[in-house]
Amino acid sequence: MFRKLLALTVAALLVAAFSAASNAAPVSGSLQLDIVITPDCGTIFSPFSGFAQTTRCPKVTGTFVKVEADLALTLSISGLDITSTSVFTFKGLEFEALRIVATVGALTVRTNLIFAPSVWELEQERSTSTLTSARYCVNFQNPGDVTPPFLDCPAADGLLFFLIEDVGAFHPIIQNLLLAVIADGNNMLDGPLYFIKKVVDLNLNIAGLVLSIRGLFANLGTATTPSFNTGLVLALEGQTVSGVTVRAETWFGARQGIECFAECKPIERTRGGKVVTSFTVQEEKLFIRNLTVAGITNNIRAEFQFFNGDLFPPGL
Repeated sequence: MFRKLLALTVAALLVAAFSAASNAAPVSGSLQLDIVITPDCGTIFSPFSGFAQTTRCPKVTGTFVKVEADLALTLSISGLDITSTSVFTFKGLEFEALRIVATVGALTVRTNLIFAPSVWELEQERSTSTLTSARYCVNFQNPGDVTPPFLDCPAADGLLFFLIEDVGAFHPIIQNLLLAVIADGNNMLDGPLYFIKKVVDLNLNIAGLVLSIRGLFANLGTATTPSFNTGLVLALEGQTVSGVTVRAETWFGARQGIECFAECKPIERTRGGKVVTSFTVQEEKLFIRNLTVAGITNNIRAEFQFFNGDLFPPGL
């Protein structure tokens, strides 16, 4: 009941705030409503044994219904953009993200605040049969437990990868529906919304060089017992006269990964890095793009990891 009242209150406040500001500044927005109806005879809810739809439905059967609404509102005021992204379902307000973008001269600052009832963090792994096959695994989740059906790290999970990435294995509607069923069935959507993550990006252009600083502030605890940790990503990028782009990154207290919030819809994911408990150098990355040698254009990427043994501690 509290979740539903909170959803109505937040929606009313957002509409009121943006309506009041609309007289002085441009306001834009969108509302997307998705309704999915599927039979409950098991044709798509039992795909984990080979994904074969072998169960036939009777002529008359029950149905599952999934309803969600995605509301996005943007307020623009002379160099300042404030965007609110809200996801509503039968459970009420399921996800809330606030994005603030400010530009002052050559400096651009982007701030993201994320509120959700749960989080599950994914790490990229390579399958043991071939190093070219990228897969995902779950290395942190709070609260709830989506393992099974997914696999804990370091096991490479093909099902999880195919549900997250659009590689043609599933129709997007099936991806959305299966992720929602798994999250809802494993207590990932029942808790209250709480602050999970803040990301601040600063980009400064100085004489052709772009200095980027990403600050990560994450709650590794719960709604009632928070535990905050920080991470930092420093990047420097430049381009030569011949068009070769060079970018170097250093990750302090953070590693590359994907965060899923609530039911892991595409708008409920972030890929900007996950925070770990130790504020030390975790990764170094070097990118060289558009390097032409003997008429062949090359893109080079080198990554270095500075952690041993502790491959997947809790992080966000």
